[in-house]
Amino acid sequence: MNACIFLGPTLAVETARHELDAIYLPPAAHGDIYRATLRQPSPRAIGLIDGYFRQQPAVRHKEILWAMSQGIHVFGAASMGALRAAELADFGMNGVGRIFELLRDGTIEDDDEVAVDHGPAEVNYLALNDALVDIRSTFAAAVAEGVVEKTTEPALVSI
Repeated sequence: MNACIFLGPTLAVETARHELDAIYLPPAAHGDIYRATLRQPSPRAIGLIDGYFRQQPAVRHKEILWAMSQGIHVFGAASMGALRAAELADFGMNGVGRIFELLRDGTIEDDDEVAVDHGPAEVNYLALNDALVDIRSTFAAAVAEGVVEKTTEPALVSI
């Protein structure tokens, strides 16, 4: 399969290569998915996992729709990918994973739930924060293990 995957702080490329033989590209910014459709040979699939939120303009919905109109299957997961997949599921973008499901179902809805700021390529797109969805999951596990009281959990999340 000829696939392009936009990946950054949420999963190391070396780890991803063990799962899928693909072309791995840096976190996506505005225009990157469109440019991926122009690669030769044209990809059969594009995976959007990580993307820019603040440092550069984010991936636009229209470029994802463009890729799909060219017959390219577009998948989204984890961070920017899950967010865009939830927004474009009705138009045929394929969402993958629990974070996508939470966004699609409206359980979570804000960008900060999945936003992961990261450093540049020189530091391997090092994550500079944890996504709120991960923080929520960590506190839920702490409650389940009896480390944190259930009544304390909402206050910790709000902080």
